[in-house]
Amino acid sequence: MEALRQLRDLVAVVVVIAVAVMSQSLLLGIVALLLLRILDVLIDIRNSLDERPVRESAGS
Repeated sequence: MEALRQLRDLVAVVVVIAVAVMSQSLLLGIVALLLLRILDVLIDIRNSLDERPVRESAGS
C-alpha cells in the first residue's frame, strides 16, 4: 500500500513538472506541488483519524 502511494506521488510530481515546463510557468508548477503536498498531508490526517477508535460520549 505504501509503495503504491509513493509511486502515485512520484507520478504526480513528474506530471506537474512536465506541465510546468511545457507551459513555461515555473510559478504554476511550484504552486501545484505545494497544493499536492498539502492534499497529501490532509489525506494522511484523515486516514489517521479513521484508524482511531471512536470514543462513546458520556451522555448517551
